[in-house]
Amino acid sequence: MKLRPPFHRAPSPGAQSTSINPCSMPGHGRNGQRPASLRLLPMLALALVLLGPTTRGLAQGTVVAWGYNYYGQTTVPADLSGITNIAGGRYHSLALKSDGTVVAWGNNTYGQINVPADLSGVTAIAAGDLHSLALKSDGTVVGWGYNGNGQTTVPADLSGVTAIAGGGYHSLALVNFNTPPVAQCQDVTISADANCSASASIDNGSYDADAGDTITGSQSPAGPYPLGATLVTLTVTDSHGASSSCAATVTVVDDTPPTIICPANVAAVATASAGAIVTFATPSAADNCSAATVVCSRASGSVFPLGASTVTCTATDGSGNTAGCTFQVNVIYSWSGVLQPINANVLSVFKLGTVVAVKFQLTGTSAGITTAVARFSYAKLSNSLPGPVNEGSSTAKATTGNLFRYDATTQQYIFNWGTKGLTAGLYQLKIDLGDGVSRTVNVGLK
Repeated sequence: MKLRPPFHRAPSPGAQSTSINPCSMPGHGRNGQRPASLRLLPMLALALVLLGPTTRGLAQGTVVAWGYNYYGQTTVPADLSGITNIAGGRYHSLALKSDGTVVAWGNNTYGQINVPADLSGVTAIAAGDLHSLALKSDGTVVGWGYNGNGQTTVPADLSGVTAIAGGGYHSLALVNFNTPPVAQCQDVTISADANCSASASIDNGSYDADAGDTITGSQSPAGPYPLGATLVTLTVTDSHGASSSCAATVTVVDDTPPTIICPANVAAVATASAGAIVTFATPSAADNCSAATVVCSRASGSVFPLGASTVTCTATDGSGNTAGCTFQVNVIYSWSGVLQPINANVLSVFKLGTVVAVKFQLTGTSAGITTAVARFSYAKLSNSLPGPVNEGSSTAKATTGNLFRYDATTQQYIFNWGTKGLTAGLYQLKIDLGDGVSRTVNVGLK
């Protein structure tokens, strides 16, 4: 058997009143009695107003109440402020604060002003005759107070509520049948950019099943993301404010090689028959995420052999990425050119069958080298030869083999070319010092 709550009447003007309490409600007045000057009427004369700014000089969010106040329902708490919504029951009042909490005052016979201690996140309130309702931001409803007709027994599966109302002894909720969007995430691996970070989306096709709904997504943290792994949460929200979230990992990797710039090719003069000590500038290197170390196949300050040597330098960053460049070190002898009796710039013509002395000296920083390996060779260019013989003959014995000998007295390298058995014509003589330089001179035999 359901309880029937008391049905009170407020006084009418000029009427004789009796102090009756048909339902013996605890707390209905002093000692359970009503003042003799009041009659019990079906409705409560109570008004609440939530003031906006500048009204009668009161602050915004201030509550003003007037009317029947036997249970203190119009006695607004003195420190009440920051109110965004109000509701009035038969003998009690409710106010919703901007922080999502609820304040209640007035008659409490059925606990209608006993706001649940953990109630928060409230977005709307409503009052029935003897019960109270609150709508939370998650779309659920909380009720308290008189429950003789089940008006505070909220259905267990009630959700998605957007509005509430309280009747005399019943409650109402407006349900939004919007389906929340579905957030779908995926782990992402991405290369670091020039700032050693990267922006990335973990969205893997989030969607909303409701026709016509649009969704927006936000990631926390938003990025750009630093080198390494970062856990990111994606929240998708539909046009009705419903949302869902998922999480995934954004991994930023450094797979960009460093940059490296080699010095220009280096030319050096031999100081020994083995070559020369050569120094060069260290290649410059840079990386987007870390310092790069540079190692070259030959170190600056080492001995380089005669001729061209290729130096390969490699830059390596903190993640093991590499980049390389090359340059050449070219070590050559400094020499005098061909010496007399052969002219360097005018064709020298020798008598066929005689011995021709081919001579040169090493000069500059190469001058002290006495062990250079110099090879002689020749090739006939043509049979014709302009002009007569213009050079004398050497009495020296022709050199066997093809190697020049070093004469310490004259500090010259000498090869005695025997022309016996050759035919008249124009010849090119070649001196090979092993440093890659082509050294030639033309002579005639007649």
